[in-house]
Amino acid sequence: MRYGFLILICACLFQSAAQADDEPRTVPAIDRSDSLNRTQAEVDLFHAVNRERESHGLKPVVWDGNMVLFSRKHTMRQCSSGMFHSGGGYNENVAMGQPDVPAVMNTWMHSSGHRANILNPSVTRYGGSGFRGRLGTMWTQVFGR
Repeated sequence: MRYGFLILICACLFQSAAQADDEPRTVPAIDRSDSLNRTQAEVDLFHAVNRERESHGLKPVVWDGNMVLFSRKHTMRQCSSGMFHSGGGYNENVAMGQPDVPAVMNTWMHSSGHRANILNPSVTRYGGSGFRGRLGTMWTQVFGR
């Protein structure tokens, strides 16, 4: 099962352009204590969310490995089935077709409902992912308390 999951991830994986190492980061580092292998898209999405929150005077969200796994599974289901909301009990943003993190964040920040999820002052935990599948690039963000 574990190898099948990894093959599926590799088959669907979308990685955005990496940020330069010398770019200043004003958001907290990801907690490296969990054993999750992070994609560059996941890391870039996490930092982009916290940059938006910080620019609006909000506390950053923390990386939640369980929520990242939830978002990965949901995003992979969307890769083969099309875009839909999971109904998983989280505040959730989904998107389809944006080629990279800046594009999907721009889309979400220009949508009142998605923007409200990103800038919700009561959320503290976060998981997000992006994958390219047969139906295009799919994105998921989940936010929790």
